[in-house]
Parts: sequence; structure tokens; C-alpha cells
Amino acid sequence: MLKKCAMAKKAQITLFVIIAILIVAGVLAALYAPRLLQNLNAPSNDQAKSAESAIDSCVETSSENALKVISNQGGYIMPSTYLEDGVYEMGYWYENSSDVSPELKTIELELSDAVCIILKNCIQLDNYTINYTKGDCNAVSQIRADYILIDINYPITIFADKTYLFSKFSTKLDARLGKGFIIAKKLIAEQASHPDLVCLTCAADVAAENNMLINIGSRGESLLVNIIDNQSKVYTNQSYEFHFAMDMAR
Repeated sequence: MLKKCAMAKKAQITLFVIIAILIVAGVLAALYAPRLLQNLNAPSNDQAKSAESAIDSCVETSSENALKVISNQGGYIMPSTYLEDGVYEMGYWYENSSDVSPELKTIELELSDAVCIILKNCIQLDNYTINYTKGDCNAVSQIRADYILIDINYPITIFADKTYLFSKFSTKLDARLGKGFIIAKKLIAEQASHPDLVCLTCAADVAAENNMLINIGSRGESLLVNIIDNQSKVYTNQSYEFHFAMDMAR
């Protein structure tokens, strides 16, 4: 009887060990399967490799161009009210003696949409001897104080010697838009508190605290505000700038 009990207990322990091993194996598979799949999916065909390089280049340039568009237009792709300034439409952040500036989340959403719009037009693989399909593009932007992170989900299937799927991309932009946004918000808050006075020294002081410059020009009854950051490295040999407008008519 004792021997049978001992054998039963041993069998139970063995079963628990097997279950534990299976659970651990399942967790490890969940953690490393995407990474393994990515390695297995690495292109071996020359045309597929070239296409992948073109896609990666488009992700980088599209992200930079999207940032340039929204930065020159006050954080918008298509601002509802704006001041035309050559190629760009500078969105108003101040109208009717009131603060009408966007929240940071709004600018993040606008940047995400701009990335997908530009990226879709950038990725054209017709010059390669491959067939391909493109799915829907979705991007999520996170504007930090000193940089911007953009995660993109854009399924692109390439049919070459075999089928390759590229879908998830990410990029980091070294632009201090987050700090520039804070400077702009302080300027607008100050203006809304004192509608009859434009405090240029206030604006200059706030910008200097963050090692940035600020230029304010006039056009009719509007002011053009340009925040310049010489420390950002997002563009080659070019400072990062953020523009918006203020309607001073009363």
C-alpha cells in the first residue's frame, strides 16, 4: 500500500512538472516568436532586399516631412483658420483675444495622420520586378520634451522568390517639439491675459530658458511667431522651427 501511494505521489509530481514546463515554454514562445519570425522573414532575394531598403528610407523621410508640415502650420495638417505664408498655412493659436491653441494630443494625432498620408505616396515599388500589396496605415506619435517617437503599422506584402511581410516600423526624431510647444503655450497664455500688450521680452525670456530663439513678425493685423531650436538634429544642416500665427484684430 505504501509503495502504491509513493508511486501515485511521484506520478502527480511528474505531471505538475510537465505542466510547468509547458507553461514556461508557452511564455517563451510568446516572447520570442515575433523576433524569430522576423529573422526568418528577412529577405534573401535581391529585389526584395532593395524594396525593404526603399521602404525603410520612406519611413524615415516621410516622418521628417510630416513633422516639417505640421511644424510650419501650427501643429495642423489643414488648420481651420490660418495665415498664408508662401507654401504653408500657419494655423492661428490666438483669435478674438482668446487662446485657441491646440493641445499636445491634437498635434500628436495630426502628426500621425500626416506620416501615413506621406508614407503611402512615398512607397512606390513599381520599379522592382516584384508584386506587392499595401494595407491600411496607422501611426502613433509620442511627442516628448527632447524627441518624438513614431510607431507605424503599415502591412506591405512582397511577392518575390517567396512571400515577405513588412508591417511594423518605428522612428525617432531628434526634435524638441515638446519644449517648443510649452514655450508657445506660455506665450499665448500671456497674450490672452493681456490682450492690449504684446510682451516681446516675455517671449524672448521663455525661449532663452530652453536655449531656443523666438522671432515675431507682423503682417497686417496678424503676428507670425517662429520658435527656432538650433540644438535639434532632425534635419541635416537645418535648425528645427515651429510656426504659428496670432490674429490681433479686435
